[in-house]
Amino acid sequence: MPRRRRADFAEVAQRIEAFLLRVLILVLLLVVTAQGMLSYEALRPWLSYVDRLEGRAYDPEDLYGDAVGATFLSGEGERVLTVSLMVVSAPSAPDVHLLINGFPVARFIDPQVTIEVHEGDRLELDGRGTAEVVRVRVVDAAPAVTEPAQGREIILHGDRKVLGTVRTGSGP
Repeated sequence: MPRRRRADFAEVAQRIEAFLLRVLILVLLLVVTAQGMLSYEALRPWLSYVDRLEGRAYDPEDLYGDAVGATFLSGEGERVLTVSLMVVSAPSAPDVHLLINGFPVARFIDPQVTIEVHEGDRLELDGRGTAEVVRVRVVDAAPAVTEPAQGREIILHGDRKVLGTVRTGSGP
């Protein structure tokens, strides 16, 4: 009798093992298929509850929100320091980014961009997105801003250059 039990147990174990292997293969195929379907923008809201809850889809090209090429100032009741930059080599340069302390804050969709700055901010221009030569000039700065100086011009050849560190007449 013990031999018969062992044989029955081995047969049941084999059936369970085969069933689990089939289930594992099916689950792996379903995961790969579902991930592939989620890569299509049109299907993602239907398949992912989270995408429906979040609302507007993430756009990696939109780094700046509403500030793209716009004038934005915030200083309420305090002295606001501004710097205006203009693309002088073309009507616009949407692939050129203005960075403050390494963070992108605007693109030159319009020829001129005016931004609020603070003492010590490092201003950079990133033209790595374009192969064209782009000239950008400081066309206006608040009277207290001594650096970058009005009239300073940067020429980008598909590279990233420092425009300067913001200095004021009252600073060191």
